[in-house]
Amino acid sequence: MQGNNNSLRNAPDDEERPSNIEDGPRRRARRLAQAALKLYGLRDAEADLLRHGFVLVFRVRSSSQGEFALRLYGLPGGARQPDPGSLLTAAMLRSPRVLDSQLRWLSDLGHDTGLPVPEPLRTLDGELVGRVTVEGTPWRRHSALVRWVPGIHKGEDLTEADLLRVGSFVGTMHDHADGYAAPEGSEFPRWDWDWPFGEAALLWSEGRKFYSGDEMATFCQAARRSRERLDELGGGRGVFGLIHQDITFRNVVFSNEGLGIIDFDMCGLGYYLFDLSAFRSNLQRTLPAARWGSAWGAFLRGYEGVRPLPEHTRAHLDRYLVVFGAMRRVAMVNRRLELLSSDTTKPEARARATHFLRSSPGWLRRRLE
Repeated sequence: MQGNNNSLRNAPDDEERPSNIEDGPRRRARRLAQAALKLYGLRDAEADLLRHGFVLVFRVRSSSQGEFALRLYGLPGGARQPDPGSLLTAAMLRSPRVLDSQLRWLSDLGHDTGLPVPEPLRTLDGELVGRVTVEGTPWRRHSALVRWVPGIHKGEDLTEADLLRVGSFVGTMHDHADGYAAPEGSEFPRWDWDWPFGEAALLWSEGRKFYSGDEMATFCQAARRSRERLDELGGGRGVFGLIHQDITFRNVVFSNEGLGIIDFDMCGLGYYLFDLSAFRSNLQRTLPAARWGSAWGAFLRGYEGVRPLPEHTRAHLDRYLVVFGAMRRVAMVNRRLELLSSDTTKPEARARATHFLRSSPGWLRRRLE
């Protein structure tokens, strides 16, 4: 729910793929954006398409009101059409109620803490979630408009001072979430054990067609180990609440005014340590081996300067963070299995998915030993 080089997990949208992408979907996207901006009274604005897919993302520039990010959410067709009140946590398939809940928290987070986050704007009718239609067509989307958070991505150039600030930001965000009373009727995605391992996970049905018995045993062990560790952590206040869900370098921006975090599109209910695990994994993947440990230490000092970890959690932090890494990996396994089961997946995407799936049991064994 923001701009700035957003990371998106786009679901397939066959209706948006005519043979000529410039004359078809892009033109359609521009018309949808123009209709959406009218909902917010932005008639003098220009919208540049940043990402095309199940979610359309635009950078919006208004000479009178500044810069924004506009996101237009599609809905799946056919049998997968969600009920208006349903809660779906699959890639970008969510109800207006979930979008509204996410935007309300994002708005309250910025208002209550002063943190630089993408501030949601309301439509002229006072709604956080717009309903976009184009007259004379069947096109419809839900919209969210947020203020653009200015800044640059530093990546490997992050200094110790930068990392301290990122840690402090995340600690402040979690502190706010811990005391947040969501409005009655709110619904959020849940990033808990059921997300990768629940009965509905494709791993337990499609995975058995792809993996050997020994490999499936590895996934069963990962599920048991994750459950044990989460039971140790508990799920009460101080442990479980609203999280960003994707704290990575690409979602942290720096400017002369300070630091901002963007891309709250997957925010929902989860373990606070999930956010810490995601950032540590990002450090490990991005920084040289000789540096990532000290970078993680700086981030953690910034975090605990605001929000000290419980003594037991701190003492066993590594084993907890490994479990959240395993949960993310298995969630991606489920997504790749979904891609392989689809007749519309392109050969190159199918090959990448197959490679990822083949490597995952070994990845899990190495980390859960």
